[in-house]
Amino acid sequence: MIPSYGQDLYSVRNSIKFADYLFENGEYTFAAKEYYRLFIITDYSDSISTRFAKSMFLAKEYQELENALKKTYGAENIPCGISSYYAKSLIISSPGSLSGFWINNSACFDNEEKQYLKLSNLLLSHQYKDASTLYHTENDNTRVESYDQVIASIDNAKYKKVWLSVLFSSIIPGTGKAYCGYWKDGLFSFIMFGLSAWQAYSGFNRKGVNSVYGWVNGGLALAFYSGNIYGSIKAANHHNYSIDHQIYHEAEKVFLLPD
Repeated sequence: MIPSYGQDLYSVRNSIKFADYLFENGEYTFAAKEYYRLFIITDYSDSISTRFAKSMFLAKEYQELENALKKTYGAENIPCGISSYYAKSLIISSPGSLSGFWINNSACFDNEEKQYLKLSNLLLSHQYKDASTLYHTENDNTRVESYDQVIASIDNAKYKKVWLSVLFSSIIPGTGKAYCGYWKDGLFSFIMFGLSAWQAYSGFNRKGVNSVYGWVNGGLALAFYSGNIYGSIKAANHHNYSIDHQIYHEAEKVFLLPD
């Protein structure tokens, strides 16, 4: 039986039915607003707080959920019944040391769940090496098994070394980009530098150091060579960013799966 908390019992019941209807039809944002209103007028009822937190989470209002619960209870006093939603919202909106500290100090989770949340926090804060290390120490933790493919992606990731990309391009223009997988860009850099260098050589060969044609094309060759070095740095960084970005979204997809 739902207490009236000074409100009309029939009205509260109808409001809950309406909020439930919105939730069941996937209108999570509107359901969350209705649950929040009920949350206030029922003096923070536990059952309403759970529905409110779940609605906000499914509506992807992570920062708003974190702020609302923190404002209502204080970060140190989040009820265990909704601590999972708070932890997940915290990890998504504020991944890193803050989330890790809260998870580590919360008494609401058993060890398996705590390690799962720690692993999730590491993954969503791009701390992939630490995440892989933690995962491999949790061999008996069935909770972290959902990240099997994500960790495999981390362990098998083929990052490119920026210094090696620069070295290749400094020796043979364009090869740094090719090393990073951008063969067309690498070929373009090689051709443009080669043509400019050849035309500069041709001009100087015909008219010596006074060749305007030679100096102009020599300047172009130098510009293409410098751009080729800069481009090799960008290519390596872009390649590595693409890997990190893919791993992040794989981890986020797993993390947001329903429990």
